[in-house]
Amino acid sequence: MKKWLQRISVAKKLGYIMILTSIAVGMGTLLSIGAMTSLNTEFDTFEAQSFKGVKAVLETEKELNYFSRITREIMLGGDLKENLAKLEETRKKIETHFKEVEAACVEPSQLKLQQQAQKDALVFISASSNLMNTLKNQNRSTADIYHYYHQNFSPMAKASRKSMEKLVESKTKEAAAMQETFKHHIVTWSIYAGIGGLLLLIALGIVMMLIVSQIKDSLSKTQNGLISFFQFLGGEQESTLPLPDLGKDEFGKLAVEINRNIAILDKKFAEQRQSIIDFGTVSDFVAKGLLYNRIPTHYSDPSLNVLAHSLNKMVDEIERTFANLIAVMTKMANGDYSASLSDTGMSIGGSFASIQNAASSMATSNSEIFAMIAKFSQEFNTEASALSSSGDELSTSANQQASSLEETAAAIEELTSNVAANASKAEAMTHVAQEAKLAAERGNTIAHASLSAMGEIVSAAEAINNAVDIIDNIAFQTNILSLNAAVEAATAGDAGKGFAVVAQEVRNLANRSAEAAKQIQELARSAREKSRGGLETSQHMMDSFSLISQKIIQTDDMVRDVANASREQMAGINQINDAVSQLDQMTQQNAKTANNVAEIAGDILSKTEQFELMLSRIKYDEAHKAHTCDTQLLFDMAKLKLDHIIFKESNYGKLKFAHEPWRVTGHHDCALGKWIDAHKHMPYAKTPQWEALLVEHEMVHNGVQSLINADSKHESNEKIYALSTQIEKATLGVFKGLDHIKLINCSHTKEK
Repeated sequence: MKKWLQRISVAKKLGYIMILTSIAVGMGTLLSIGAMTSLNTEFDTFEAQSFKGVKAVLETEKELNYFSRITREIMLGGDLKENLAKLEETRKKIETHFKEVEAACVEPSQLKLQQQAQKDALVFISASSNLMNTLKNQNRSTADIYHYYHQNFSPMAKASRKSMEKLVESKTKEAAAMQETFKHHIVTWSIYAGIGGLLLLIALGIVMMLIVSQIKDSLSKTQNGLISFFQFLGGEQESTLPLPDLGKDEFGKLAVEINRNIAILDKKFAEQRQSIIDFGTVSDFVAKGLLYNRIPTHYSDPSLNVLAHSLNKMVDEIERTFANLIAVMTKMANGDYSASLSDTGMSIGGSFASIQNAASSMATSNSEIFAMIAKFSQEFNTEASALSSSGDELSTSANQQASSLEETAAAIEELTSNVAANASKAEAMTHVAQEAKLAAERGNTIAHASLSAMGEIVSAAEAINNAVDIIDNIAFQTNILSLNAAVEAATAGDAGKGFAVVAQEVRNLANRSAEAAKQIQELARSAREKSRGGLETSQHMMDSFSLISQKIIQTDDMVRDVANASREQMAGINQINDAVSQLDQMTQQNAKTANNVAEIAGDILSKTEQFELMLSRIKYDEAHKAHTCDTQLLFDMAKLKLDHIIFKESNYGKLKFAHEPWRVTGHHDCALGKWIDAHKHMPYAKTPQWEALLVEHEMVHNGVQSLINADSKHESNEKIYALSTQIEKATLGVFKGLDHIKLINCSHTKEK
């Protein structure tokens, strides 16, 4: 029976219940109709045999009494003709009623009483009618007639009344007996109906209990399966068992559908767990600086593929940025400062653009420094060549200056001392150049440390993205769980109270969301600390560049000392010339001294050539030679460029924590704005390049403000990307504008 019930649908089961109920109601109705029909038949019989018979007897008795009253009326002198007509009419009625009584009599004894009563009545009626008719031709004497009537007709009247009384009594008893029988039949039919209805209810109850038991069993198994399924969805258990075979009814079909979804979700969750492992592996590789690994994009879930493509694209951009940065820094380490990240053709923004601009600014500053050193080296080489030529001339004229040997010797000795000092300072300048090189290498090391700090920031941002993914995944599961709970609660009716477990699962998911949010806060705090590390690294980089500046200043001072020494040498050479003109006789000694001077000048020239060879191995943009007329302006503008990079990055850093927009530093209040206001009366401030610099500078500040406002309003990524691109374009415009100002300043200096 149970297996048969499992093979039919719930709708059919409910239909069977309705059919059985209808059958029970129909059978009860038929039983009631049968009972009512039987009782109605008995009532008709009772009415025909009892009520109508009693009524006819009573009507007959009434008409007999009326007949007697008319006869008395005639005897008392009433209208004879009228009363005779009434007697005839009454006689006919009596005969009719007797026929009705005869029809109502079934029992022989009762029929016999009816016949006797009819006989007695008709004898009395006939005799009375005959007597009344004889009175039409006679003079009536009331007393005689009454006496005659009383004597002859009273016995007949009494006999008729007694017969009627017996007939009435018989009919009354018959009615009472039939009434009792009718009551007995009503009770009997009621008992039969009650027993039949009870048996039908019992049978119906048994069938309904079997059906309800089977439905309840299927519902219980389905409920347990759904609870296990929802716990699986909520992460309380790693797997869930499929529901057992519940037959071919709706619960069986629901179990099949649930099992199908369990299989699908089990596969999907396994894929999600694998994707988390894949994402974590790539994130760990990226965090350790290994950028060659990528996330696979063969997931069946399109959203995972989209996320994988996005993360791979991010790693691609990071790898490309670092590859270009490494290429440029490698060239700088090999002495090539002519290339920069802006030459790669990359369209980047944000912090990547800051790295590019900082590296380009460093290359520009180094090119300008080496351009100044090359300029000073060329001037020193020219002076050394002149010194060597003078020594040769001195050696040639020594034979003609013998008379001035002592003065020449003294002058040569002094000249030798100066030349030795020049050589020492030239050596010191070589050491200074070496220190400048070491400082540049230290700048490169610090740049690498800055990049490492930026990598940690990217790692922290990646961890934040992973935490956000967890919250999205939980929100997605919460929506599915709530939807399933609503559907099941709506379809289950009162049984849906068991879905309170679903509500608990929703609360659990909400708790996990809160934990994920807390994790995001921790990761954000970590990112902030890493950002501070990046700022410290940038500060160290600025210190290194400051050291380079100091060393270059020392080089400049030494070059000036060499120039002073050269002037002293010229003075000594003049004294030698005076002495030679006076000491012609000391030619041999003068020649020896002149040879010494020539050798020293050759040594100086050789060292100068070595310094030129060292500079020839360094490649830089020689166009920057035109910028090197004002050393202080070079370093001031290099700092102004870096200040603008720091301004942009500091505001970008605030976006991670700020929820409301803020006002950035105005373009008149920053360091460059103050420098512009302080130099607005300079000659180069009257040029179109100066006006272009002002426009680009204002665009940088306005662009950063617009980006902050757009981010606070959660506008589209495309708009934020566009604003970032505009900011970087304006930043490059500021850098080019400052380079133009240096060039214009040097051109004005040459004109003076």
